[in-house]
Amino acid sequence: MSAQLDLQERKEGRTTTLFLAGELDLSTAPELEVAVRRLCRSDTPSEVILDLDDVSFIDTAGVRTILTCKGLFDAHDCGFWLMSPSAPARQILERYGLLDLLPLGERPTRAH
Repeated sequence: MSAQLDLQERKEGRTTTLFLAGELDLSTAPELEVAVRRLCRSDTPSEVILDLDDVSFIDTAGVRTILTCKGLFDAHDCGFWLMSPSAPARQILERYGLLDLLPLGERPTRAH
């Protein structure tokens, strides 16, 4: 069975959010990189958010792709941060020592 990654894009003003759901691994990481390179070739947003809330798995290829994305946005003077990494995503980022290197944010909790 091959891994699945659902990638949705939402633009609000000059902020683009990429919502990732599923597995970010060797077979799916190129999808994210293609989307990011397309963003960088177009009218570069002032801020890009990678929402990792629904990511169930990340391997080393996924980590490498996140770092590549950070480099691309840095090169295009575009703000970049990760939002709400799921427990599995947070665990792998922590294992590679990236929680202090990558800007992290959390989705605001909703009042009930």
